[in-house]
Amino acid sequence: MTLTPKPNGYEIRLRYGHQQRDRFLLRCDEATAADREPRMEAMAHKLSKLVDDSERAKGLLQEAGAAAGDAKKFSAVERVVDKICAEAAGSTPRSAASGTLSTFRDVAEAWTSGKLTELYPGHKLLPKKLSRKADTVKVSVFLPLLGAKLVRDITKAHTDEARRLIPSGVEDSTRLAYLKTLRLVLKIAHDPLDLIDTIPMRSLPKGDDGRQFWFLFPQEEARLLGEEDKVPLLYRVLYGFLSRNGTRISETLRLTYGHVDFTSGRIRIEAAWTKTQRPRFWKLDKDVLRALKRWRAAQGNPPDEARIFGGRTGKLTSHTIRKRFREDLLAAGIDRAELHQRTLKEGSLRVHDLRASFITLALRAGWPLKTIMARSGHESVTVLQKYDRLVQDANELDLPPWFAEMDQAIPEFRRAARVEAERLPVPELPAGVGQAWARTQNLPVEMGSHTSSRWTREPGSSDPNPAEKPPSVTPETSLHPTSGPASFQGVGQTGPGEGGPGPLVGTAEIPSTDPVEKALSYALEQATQDRRYDVVLAVTRELEQRRLARAASNVTSLDSRRKPKGEGK
Repeated sequence: MTLTPKPNGYEIRLRYGHQQRDRFLLRCDEATAADREPRMEAMAHKLSKLVDDSERAKGLLQEAGAAAGDAKKFSAVERVVDKICAEAAGSTPRSAASGTLSTFRDVAEAWTSGKLTELYPGHKLLPKKLSRKADTVKVSVFLPLLGAKLVRDITKAHTDEARRLIPSGVEDSTRLAYLKTLRLVLKIAHDPLDLIDTIPMRSLPKGDDGRQFWFLFPQEEARLLGEEDKVPLLYRVLYGFLSRNGTRISETLRLTYGHVDFTSGRIRIEAAWTKTQRPRFWKLDKDVLRALKRWRAAQGNPPDEARIFGGRTGKLTSHTIRKRFREDLLAAGIDRAELHQRTLKEGSLRVHDLRASFITLALRAGWPLKTIMARSGHESVTVLQKYDRLVQDANELDLPPWFAEMDQAIPEFRRAARVEAERLPVPELPAGVGQAWARTQNLPVEMGSHTSSRWTREPGSSDPNPAEKPPSVTPETSLHPTSGPASFQGVGQTGPGEGGPGPLVGTAEIPSTDPVEKALSYALEQATQDRRYDVVLAVTRELEQRRLARAASNVTSLDSRRKPKGEGK
C-alpha cells in the first residue's frame, strides 16, 4: 500500500466488503501512519471476507482512520472488527485465550492488559498487578517498528534499530528501563508462549546508581506541613504520611479509610498494590493516627470505601503529586539548592524521596530493620545499605532525631485539638454543689447541733419533700443565691423559702465579715468564670465547712470575745 500525504494526514487505498475499493484518511503523522497502514490493511481484509454489509465495513474503516492518531481508540476499533468478524464466522475473536498470538503487538497487549496473567497464573514473568500504565507507555515506543512484525521474524538487527526509538534526552536509568521492557516482551514470547526459541536481543548495558538524590530534613518537613496559606491541607497530610511511613506513592493513594483500624492503629497494604505481590501491615505512630482521625473528620467522616487521599474527584493521581511537590517546597520557603538543582550526577528532590527521609531517620534512630522494611516494602537488607551515606550526613548535621508530631505540625489539626480541649464536657459534681447540700448529707455526731433532725434524717427515711429537690447541676441550671460576690449565684446551700433549712450565718442575708471567706468567695467566682470545676468543688467544700462550724452551738464567737478586749477589760 502507498500512503499519500494530505493536509490532515495520509491517505490509503483499501479493498473491503464485496471487493470494493475506496480511499481512507489516516489523521496522524507520518511515523504513526506507517504503523497504522498494515493494521488498516488487515482490518479491510477481514471485513472483505466476513461482512456482507459493505457500508458497515466502510464505516468501521473510516472510524479507524479518524482514530489513527490515538493508539487507544484505534485499538478499540480493531477489537470491534475482530468481534464482528468472529461472530460472522461463528468463532471467537482472536485473543490471548484463543492461543493465536503471533505479532509483537499481540504479545505486548496481552501482557499489559493482564490476559496472560489469567492464562498463566503464578508465572514469574507475569506478576498480578492492577495497573500497567507505565509498561504500556514504554512498550508503545517500539510498536511503530515492531508492532506488526511476527515475533518469530524479529532479529537482533530489529531490536538494535528499536533502541533508536527511545526518546532522546532521557536519563541512562530511564533508557535502561525501556530496554528491559522490550526484552521482557520477548522473554514472554519465549516462555510461556513458546513463540520463539531464543531471545533476539543483545545484552543490556550495566546500569549505574543513577543520579544522587537527597532527603528532606525534619525541620524542613515541619515547615512544609505548617504552610497552610499556600499548600492545600490534602497534600500536607499526604506528605506527612509518606515521610513518617515510607510507603510508595502508588500504594498510598489507594488506601481507603477501611484499610486503617482507627481503634488499634493498624494499617494494611494490599498485595496487589505492591511490587513484590506481598501484603504489609504495621501499627501507625500515635501522632499519625490522630492526624488521620482529624483529617477524616475534616472531610465530613466519609465511609470506609472512600480513599484517604482521594481529593475532590475521589481519585488523586501520582502524576499530580509529582508535578506539584517541588512547587510546594518552594511555596513553603524550602529553597535549599541541592533539593532543586539537576546535574549529571545529582537530581532534584522527588516525592518518592520522602521514603529516603523516612529510612534515613529510622536507621539513625536504631529502628529494627524488619520494622523499617515492613513499612517501606523493601525485601533485601542490602538495599537499605544505600542509605548509610544519608545517615552519616544526618549525624554530621546533628539533625533532630525524628519528625515533629504530625497532628501538631499541621496548624488546622493543632487548632482543632485546642478547641476540643476547651469544649470538654462539664464534670458531674457531687451533691452539695448548687443545691441543698445540708439536706442530703448525714453529718457526723461530732458536728454538735448539726446532728439535730433539722439537718439530718434517719437512715432509710425518705426526703419529706422529694418534689422540691433541685435538679442535678448542669451548665444550664441556675444556682441558689449564697454569700460571696453578687455576680456569683448560689454554690453552697439553699436560700430561704424553698422548703429547706433556714440560712446559715454568712448567707446573702447575713453577710460574712471573715476576710478568709471573702477571699474564698472571690476565688469561687473566678474559678466559675474560668470553668475550673475542680477548684469550684474544693472552694465550695471549704466554705461549707467553715459556715457549718461557725453555726455550731459549741463554737465560741470571736466577735463577742474581741469586744471586751477592745473596751480595755
